[in-house]
Amino acid sequence: MIKESVTSASPIDYNYVGDDSKKNKSNKKLKKILIPNSKMANGFIIVFIIVAIITATTFPISSFMSGNLNAKIKIGFPLIFAELQMSGESSIIKMGNLIMDLIVYTLLAYIVNIILNFLSGITLFKKKIEVEEQPTIFKDQTITPEEKIIEKAIGK
Repeated sequence: MIKESVTSASPIDYNYVGDDSKKNKSNKKLKKILIPNSKMANGFIIVFIIVAIITATTFPISSFMSGNLNAKIKIGFPLIFAELQMSGESSIIKMGNLIMDLIVYTLLAYIVNIILNFLSGITLFKKKIEVEEQPTIFKDQTITPEEKIIEKAIGK
């Protein structure tokens, strides 16, 4: 005797099946764009690189090359929160300006995060399987009286 084993299939997760209205879909997309996620770290990196480039352009290299030790290195953008002096004087750190700069950097990183989320939602940057249309959901059809008569006549 041969035993036939029947295995039950695992449920399939249909990612793109749904009957949401256009309003619900747009609300979900908007919430997905505005909520900060792991891309915000990328936003911080981009903001800090831009700030480092801007502050590097204000570095007084010509005065150091000429031997002037009274030049000051100003750190911070848009507000200067630290001034380093080569002449041996103590450096001054302004905590209020540092906190304001960090708030500005956080807001800029959030804006970069929103832009990255928006760009990731464009179909140009998506995989082919994600771009495919959502399948439509068909409702169960009720059997009409004509179909009942035909079924009885055929003998199903």
